[in-house]
Amino acid sequence: MNVFQKRLKEAIENMGITQAELARRSGISRASITDYLKGKYEAKQDKIYPLARALNVSEAWLMGYSDDASNSVDKAFTFTLTFNLPADIIDELHRLSGELGVSTSALIKVSIFKYLDVPRLDNLSIIPKNQTDNKNITLVVNNWIYSILKRQSTKYGLSIDELMYYASVNAVKYYTSVLKDLK
Repeated sequence: MNVFQKRLKEAIENMGITQAELARRSGISRASITDYLKGKYEAKQDKIYPLARALNVSEAWLMGYSDDASNSVDKAFTFTLTFNLPADIIDELHRLSGELGVSTSALIKVSIFKYLDVPRLDNLSIIPKNQTDNKNITLVVNNWIYSILKRQSTKYGLSIDELMYYASVNAVKYYTSVLKDLK
């Protein structure tokens, strides 16, 4: 039984609700909840938040990143990260965030989930070993995002700067294609 499966089952039992009630509260189909409980697959990022909120637990705990189930964990702990990225990447993130109508911070946080909160990082060869012409960028993140960065940093032996470069380059490619498709 994987951690997510075990904790989902535990949270449902602690709340004393049925799968049908969880489906109603979270907006996630009962069939999907059944599949999660059977271990058929884990919930994708966009399903974790409604599940955690409906079960009154933190997203980090539900995914196995924290031992504290309290849903106040994400609000109680924030981390300010300053990392270096090439100036052209930062400029492109600012441009894209403007065109998409979101903050650069939000764009980067979504990129962390989309490109770093995955079982396996692919194509790490895109990370240059000696970055030049860098700019600092500061991001305030919650405990959950910080735990993703720490876990992947340890797993792959990469610095936060390298992980953020990886996520940012992929984000620029993705959002550029999204904007191109919208035009």
